[in-house]
Amino acid sequence: MGRKSDAARFQAMGRGGKPITRARILTFLAAGFLVGLGLGFVFMGTVHANLIMFGTYKLVQKMPGGDKMVAFTRILHRTTQDALSPRVPTFLAKPLHPECDAWCDYPVADRPNAIRQFLDAARADPGLIRAPWLYMIETDFIEGDEECKKALDWVREMYAFSVAAALEKIPLDMHEPPDSVTMIQPPADARLGKAHLMHYTWGAIFNAPNGTKEWEFDKRFYTEPKHEEELPKIPPPPPFREGWKLQDGLPVTRDLYDVIAQMIDTMNRGIDAEGLA
Repeated sequence: MGRKSDAARFQAMGRGGKPITRARILTFLAAGFLVGLGLGFVFMGTVHANLIMFGTYKLVQKMPGGDKMVAFTRILHRTTQDALSPRVPTFLAKPLHPECDAWCDYPVADRPNAIRQFLDAARADPGLIRAPWLYMIETDFIEGDEECKKALDWVREMYAFSVAAALEKIPLDMHEPPDSVTMIQPPADARLGKAHLMHYTWGAIFNAPNGTKEWEFDKRFYTEPKHEEELPKIPPPPPFREGWKLQDGLPVTRDLYDVIAQMIDTMNRGIDAEGLA
């Protein structure tokens, strides 16, 4: 985090070899956070994840080269604003499925339409977009593929590009962690490597050889309404011990331990930046 090479890598990723001078973060309910000079990503998840991502965004802004991070926008597709709207820059999109304010079978159904509303609003007010677009893909064509809808269910949009690229045999310059310059997903990935962002989905549990649970973290621990206003610090893992295993039986190596500890420390600093602890 904060490595000297971050700014150089960030500039080198411009389209057509042109340096990137500014970037914005466009997010739904975010389940990720920034660890270096970030690009623009779209995520979804919980309220506390939004606040942590916004907090770590503020941390990145203070890093060398952080002046390139010029805007952060949360797209909220609900019938009304929520408790986060006053503290996180928010664009309110009118939902096609208002029942999803509470719960529905396909909670991300409004996402494509919400992005369209944001882009339409930006045509009328160009100030809503203060940096060049780097990566945007239309994924709603997958709605016409009944086989994919059945196989992938509510995550189908997440895999739409990969399915299309595979079917069309499009060659891709792919880099697995630790060589990926985008993101890692602890505990599936054991080192930060060249990544600028961490994404967490499933929680990590450290078990001792005798089966005793030594430590765990799961974003689902922080879903109560009170976490909109107050978010306790996440307990860090205890000092490393050989022999620990994850809940799936894989060993907790020193590298994996270090990246999990880095993840928790970064999230806690994001909580501090948002004044939630």
